[in-house]
Amino acid sequence: MPRASFGQRVAAFAIDLGIILVVELILSVAVGFVVFAISRAGSDTAAAVVGVVLGLVVFLLYEAIPILYFGYMEGRPPGQTFGKRSLGIRVVDFESAGSVPMGRAIGRSLVRTFLSGLFMLGYLWMLWDPEAQTWHDKLTDTTVVPVSAYPV
Repeated sequence: MPRASFGQRVAAFAIDLGIILVVELILSVAVGFVVFAISRAGSDTAAAVVGVVLGLVVFLLYEAIPILYFGYMEGRPPGQTFGKRSLGIRVVDFESAGSVPMGRAIGRSLVRTFLSGLFMLGYLWMLWDPEAQTWHDKLTDTTVVPVSAYPV
């Protein structure tokens, strides 16, 4: 089956990363306002405790937002994030070329987050892989294809 090119996948990821960063920036500003308001209204100790707790929550959200974004978007029948849609590519099951179930799409996103970023090797793998798959594709039995060849 035809595969999405490395350039298409990188460009789609850049668009998606931009969307995620905007959401995370808005979240950071909102949390900053909350911590500032608490520090102005209460004691320094209360503000420090709230700041630490909110910092931990924000850190966990920063990890969860991309996992949930990619998992949810790629686990829907079109198999496309906003970036993939704009580049005309989609995630499909490697064997059937059908949609990927939500659970597997979230697993794919987890693998991407925790393994594929390792020196970017997981992403670059597709450049010499005969099936043009990244590590997160291989481990979840998925691939990325042009929508023109495999319509939704």
